[in-house]
Parts: sequence; C-alpha cells; structure tokens
Amino acid sequence: MSKTEEFHIGSTPALIFGEKSEKVFLFVHGLHGRKEEALAFAEVVMPKGYQVLGIGSWFSLLAFQGRKVDRALFVSPILDMKKFIEGQPTREDDYYGWVCDNPITCWDTLTYILRPHEMPGRSRA
Repeated sequence: MSKTEEFHIGSTPALIFGEKSEKVFLFVHGLHGRKEEALAFAEVVMPKGYQVLGIGSWFSLLAFQGRKVDRALFVSPILDMKKFIEGQPTREDDYYGWVCDNPITCWDTLTYILRPHEMPGRSRA
C-alpha cells in the first residue's frame, strides 16, 4: 500500500499519494469523479519518484491559477463551468453568479485529459 495523506486546500478535500517529492502530478477529476481515482495513476508513477495530488472539480483550477504546475491530468473535466451551468435545466443563481465572477483566466500548464474506456466501480450509463 502506498503512502496516502488526506487533507484540505482551503475547503477543498484532497489526497496526496507517495513519498514527499519535488515531482508532483496534479490529478483533477471531473463531474461525478472522485479524488480517490488518482490512486491507479499514482501506483504507476510513484516508483518513478513522483507524488500525485488528487483533487476534485473545476474549483481547484482556481486555486492553482497563475502558479507553476509542470503538468496536469484531468479526468473527464468540465472546462467551461459557465457554459455547463447554462445548459442545465435548472440552476442556482448564487452559484452561477459566483462562477461568472470567478473565471479561470490563465492556465498555462501542460495538461492531459484522460478518458478511460472503463473504470472499476463505475457503471456505463
């Protein structure tokens, strides 16, 4: 079993996998995803000396905006939250207003979008 630490970045829950390292992957899950999904990837890269930070949702991008991140892995991400909300049959106006007032304006990070064919524990709907 790998070293796993659960903590919060602000109010956002996060997991970090692996021994302390200067080399860290940011693994951002998407809609209906879970930060625990980063474990499968972590098991591949930890032997190469990496840690993996598993963090959820579009909100986490705001926290890292403008910071040096070498590369990121997104799993089924929502890249335009405003457009996503506008496409929903109902919406919370406070939340929508917050999204409009807090756009992601800069993301200069090498980013990989993962779309696994099949994930353990997930039904294909």
